Amino acid sequence: MARQLSLITAVDGNQHCADCGAPDPVWGSINIGVAVCIECSGVHRSLGAHLTKVRSFQLDVLDPGTLEILFAIGNTKANHVWEATLGPEEKPIASATREVKNDFILSKYQNGSFLPPALRGPQQQFQEAVLEAAKEGNAALLAASLKVADEKGEMTATEGDALLPAMFAAAAGGHEAVLRLIINEGNVNNLAVCDMQGNTARQIAGEAGHETLEKILEDAILAAAAIAAEEAARAVVAAAKAATEAGGATEAMSATAPGPGHPLRPPSAVTPP
Repeated sequence: MARQLSLITAVDGNQHCADCGAPDPVWGSINIGVAVCIECSGVHRSLGAHLTKVRSFQLDVLDPGTLEILFAIGNTKANHVWEATLGPEEKPIASATREVKNDFILSKYQNGSFLPPALRGPQQQFQEAVLEAAKEGNAALLAASLKVADEKGEMTATEGDALLPAMFAAAAGGHEAVLRLIINEGNVNNLAVCDMQGNTARQIAGEAGHETLEKILEDAILAAAAIAAEEAARAVVAAAKAATEAGGATEAMSATAPGPGHPLRPPSAVTPP
């Protein structure tokens, strides 16, 4: 744990909280890629895991993929994106009240108030920024883009959207943190989809000699297939159970229906002579 903490806090900017500047933060958001103090981590947690996933660098054992994202971003790079248009007097200091910090963090991450214009502009401009981030391996910008896209509903997991070209670009460029962010946070339904040349991201990574990325994609595809198979099996079981219950109800109704001569059974129609 001590080594994990020392490696994360050695990343540029991680010596102080990303949101208030308090020294020696030991908490962080693993999908935004920042280190924060314990008070700011509480505000992050209140935003929900769909926006920011909070972990302790001292108490939680982080997997290699998560560490790769944290190493690739860090507070300096992240704030270059999330605070792109922020004035120096607008940021709270460590001694600010929790209410002030809460309002700032909401504005910064949930509302995206200080993001660069490209991430707040028209959809085409936004998608171009996402693709450029993937090509350059800019994990901080890509992480912010995914959060903005999720909030705005502008990036769905369908063929032809901005996310799939970004995935191909990350695979070709060997940008591991960017690729992991897309897989973990991008809600891509089909990791095996092909580009215009008929190649999957896994094939692109393999042909470019990025064996680690090829393995990451292979594992992700297998995991997605296993989840899909499990969900399908559950659906079959649920359908069978529903059919059984419906059949049982029908039999019960038949068994309790009044028979011939029963006082509650209407008399049979008799044709008059």
